[in-house]
Amino acid sequence: MNTRRKQLYLAHAMTDDSIRETDVGYDDDVIDMTPAEAAEYIASLLSSLRLVAAKSQFRLLADLISVAEEEARFHCQA
Repeated sequence: MNTRRKQLYLAHAMTDDSIRETDVGYDDDVIDMTPAEAAEYIASLLSSLRLVAAKSQFRLLADLISVAEEEARFHCQA
């Protein structure tokens, strides 16, 4: 299986609606991340998504994702 697809699935699976304290299906590594670790993880997901958008010729979407990625990278340093 392609690792990008796995990352995309994980990002979708970790939405607020799907995270519950009693869920047995959540990933402890993701739930227990520090804010800086979460920011780094989000930045890596956004980087992959930006490439997908750019290759699909969604220029505005790629630019917006780039801004979000930059914001996440800023929080990696904080």
